[in-house]
Amino acid sequence: SNDEIEEFLAVRFDVSDIVKSRIEAEKADTAKSTFLANMSHEIRTPLNAIIGFSEILSQNETLKTEDSKYASIINNSAHTLLHIINDILDISKIGNGNFEISLKSTNLLHTSNTIVELFSQRALEKNINLVATIDKNISPCVYTDEIRLKQVLSNLLGNAIKFTHEHGTIKLNVKSLEKNSKVRFEIIDTGIGIAKDKLKNIFNPFIQIDNHSNRKYEGTGLGLSISSHIVESLQSKIHVESTQSVGSKFWFDLDFEVCESENCKSLEDINNQNNTQNNFVGNILIAEDNPANQELLRHILNEMNLNYHIVSNGLEATKIYLENSYDIILLDINMPIMDGIDTFKYIRKYEMEHNLKKTPIVAITANAIKGDKEKFLALGMNDYLTKPIQTQKLEELFTQYLKQNIQKSTNLSTVKTESLSRLDSVGVTQRLGVSTKIANLLIKKFENEIIEDLNEFEQYIVTNDADNIKKKAHYIKNSCLNFGLVEICESLQMVESNSSDTIVSNQEFQKIKKSILELI
Repeated sequence: SNDEIEEFLAVRFDVSDIVKSRIEAEKADTAKSTFLANMSHEIRTPLNAIIGFSEILSQNETLKTEDSKYASIINNSAHTLLHIINDILDISKIGNGNFEISLKSTNLLHTSNTIVELFSQRALEKNINLVATIDKNISPCVYTDEIRLKQVLSNLLGNAIKFTHEHGTIKLNVKSLEKNSKVRFEIIDTGIGIAKDKLKNIFNPFIQIDNHSNRKYEGTGLGLSISSHIVESLQSKIHVESTQSVGSKFWFDLDFEVCESENCKSLEDINNQNNTQNNFVGNILIAEDNPANQELLRHILNEMNLNYHIVSNGLEATKIYLENSYDIILLDINMPIMDGIDTFKYIRKYEMEHNLKKTPIVAITANAIKGDKEKFLALGMNDYLTKPIQTQKLEELFTQYLKQNIQKSTNLSTVKTESLSRLDSVGVTQRLGVSTKIANLLIKKFENEIIEDLNEFEQYIVTNDADNIKKKAHYIKNSCLNFGLVEICESLQMVESNSSDTIVSNQEFQKIKKSILELI
């Protein structure tokens, strides 16, 4: 009708309202990013000291066992908090479309080996058998985002350990497929499993298996969502199979472009490198305003026998820079009086005016928002470190910018007590594709626990406890598999399969006990 037409024409579409709404939305996004940056900085700065000093305390041999345990708890809790902060920042980047993948030449063997080292101790503490199989046919040097790949594997392995009961088994398989440039990463556990109706939602953010799990197991429910996004950004997909009370299997395949780099070494070279001590030579200037972080850096640099000066702000840094020569300068970005950026500009201007060689300058910041690294590198800084600063990251930085006196330390596999004469760490290293350090951890755990395990095993046989006989045989078998003890494993398998037959169990147990006692 005419009335309806007139009413329609009377409606005015004000474009300015749309533009205004868009500007307000952009302001809100900017405010959120600023808040996240500030939150990250304020939390990471004290965490740097908490993580660093608690780690030092936990390794202090003069502490009582109980005190050392408390220090370890503090350290683990701080790492958990840092992980939560990182997850929140990542999920925010994904939501804003600012999550990026950076492909660089990566030593895939070293990456896999590092992940195993990282989680081996955690698995040992929970009495979980972590078995890693790393295919030697994998191309060692490929283009990928190493940091993000580690993040995915860490999330999947961390979940496997979290949801697997004591004495369970976790397998990490990294294997070459039809061609060396295509690799399958596989994590299999004997954990609590996931119900079929829950599987479709596990990659959604803030989702854990169910409400009961949320109460029982810590976590934000962001890890799988972030991991799924990372793998999709690498042109693949995470697959999952799971059965409740049986376990879960997560896997994904990645196609890599193979590269050549002197940084990419064989697994044997990596294991040899683990027995090499780097003694750096150089003079270092550090500007850091937080007293606790200053003390932590002093401890780390003293351990490395390096010469250094630590000051509290950029103005002090410029004054001491004019009086000394430095091989590398580390500048905290957020400092009072004179911040890191102004300090950097002052030093570069002085170098140019006096025709001096540019000193490597590294930005240190607790911020972790997209664009920070690019901004500092665009200014002309040589590198970028985020807090909490880890000793390993400092060593990597010093390896790049400082001279080294490299000294071979004694190979751990040759410093063996009599009890290690048959359980060879070199054999374990080759069999599992892990470092000598991890191999020795496995051997030490086996030796410390096997006598008690055998005593319990024998008691179960005496009391005809078929269920526990089966469980104990299976548990010891998993341990023996790591050392290639084929005959012992066969006897344990026979006991496991015939746990209700006391005669068979006792006969095989005596053989097992005799063989193991000969080993240790």
